[in-house]
Amino acid sequence: MRLVLYQPEIAGNVGAAIRTAACFGAQVDIVEPCGFPAGDRALKRAAMDYGDGAPPVRHVSWASFLKSPERSGGRLILLSTRADRTIFDAQLTDEDLFIIGQESAGVPPEVRAACALTLKIPLSDGARSLNSATAAAITLAEARRQEARRGAAPPRLIFHIGHPKTATSYLQQAIALNEPALCGAGIRAPVRFRHIGDHDHRALAAAGLTTSGNAQPIFFAFERGDGSVLDAYAPYADGERDLLLSSELFFYYPQFVEIVANYFRALGYRIEIVCYLPRYERALIAGFVQNVRNHAFQNGVVDFIETTRAHRYCRFAAVLDDIEARCAPDKIVVRTFDREFLNQGDILMDFLDVLDIRNPSAIEAPERRINESPPLEVIEALRRLDPKRYARLRRAIIKRTAAPGRPESSRIFQHYYTPEVKAAVEREFAEDRRALISKWFADQPEVADFWRTIPAAAEESPLSDYELRRALTDAFAAAPARRARKERSDEPVAAPPTEPDHER
Repeated sequence: MRLVLYQPEIAGNVGAAIRTAACFGAQVDIVEPCGFPAGDRALKRAAMDYGDGAPPVRHVSWASFLKSPERSGGRLILLSTRADRTIFDAQLTDEDLFIIGQESAGVPPEVRAACALTLKIPLSDGARSLNSATAAAITLAEARRQEARRGAAPPRLIFHIGHPKTATSYLQQAIALNEPALCGAGIRAPVRFRHIGDHDHRALAAAGLTTSGNAQPIFFAFERGDGSVLDAYAPYADGERDLLLSSELFFYYPQFVEIVANYFRALGYRIEIVCYLPRYERALIAGFVQNVRNHAFQNGVVDFIETTRAHRYCRFAAVLDDIEARCAPDKIVVRTFDREFLNQGDILMDFLDVLDIRNPSAIEAPERRINESPPLEVIEALRRLDPKRYARLRRAIIKRTAAPGRPESSRIFQHYYTPEVKAAVEREFAEDRRALISKWFADQPEVADFWRTIPAAAEESPLSDYELRRALTDAFAAAPARRARKERSDEPVAAPPTEPDHER
């Protein structure tokens, strides 16, 4: 890389340029005549001793420079305020020769014609030009930055695939809260799959891809075979810093993880996947809640067993193997979600350790877990996007509110967790546990021993969790209404009840 000064007029600028070039490992060529004597004190004062190791090469004319050995090789690139492209738009290399013209007149047409590229440094409106030595410093720094970037490892896409019952919402809120600190550590965390960002979310909602504020926009788009929804993340993929995304919906859908991995791999990212696994019985309960809400067990025990098996709710190892086979990640980290094995007993500190962030003192934990998509906003969005579905939801809410009472949580669990279900689940657990320990926890003996001692499906665990019991209770209460709505699916849908403006 060389810096060519064409007939410079100010000795101090030349001296500063010689010092700048030495700092960036570039050689200096001076095309004479100059506007000052060769021994000018201002030149020596500005250059200090930086020119002693590689003194500038002087050429008596432009024609002489073109014939010199120094000219052989790379491109001639002219820096000019009249250029259309900037130095940040072009690919600069270590072989380039950057030409800076006279302070007062620039370069003549024959010099401009000999250059392969003409580039500028973008300035604010009204600014005429930079000092020539300053322009040289900015250009050489950008060239070195691009060279270092080409030689460095590509950035990472860190995809946190949360499992239900592993504090995913809490971790996502912590990521959003600590966005500046993560950015300072070289990790961009501007968005999550839960929330794409206000303007992007509105655009997706207008397209009918979402009726809530969570990951469903992307989930629904992927179900339709549309991966272009990920284009909303392209502005954040600068190709330099690592990019962090988090979602809970993707764990049991490796085919969707594959779409994300392929998209960002095409943008030049290495793919790293981080998974946290709950205890088996916690996964079972997550499956219960999901199945009760979505399927209402219309076919009883058989329906539960088949649906749970189809979604692999108790098959951690099988799902992880599928993710690995489909995505071929550069790295996959599988952690067990238990306080005993989390760094400092906290998932946020543990996740920072996985990211190799060693300054947790700058990290702030959320004060509490907040639902960032309150039901009122979801319902209002649904009213605008899908009036018929909104009307059905309103009827269901009114019917649930008017219900005389809800069954006890113990009755709900006993109703569904029959001996047949327990036996089927334990068989699934036992088979999957061996594969999980032998592959994913083989290098963590303490964790492997921990998983061996966990009961396959502890009956007492679900009833000790108040939030879980409440979720099951709500889901059970909603099931009869859902079945009734299914039976009346052919009936015309009534308009939503009207309300005074102050009550909306």
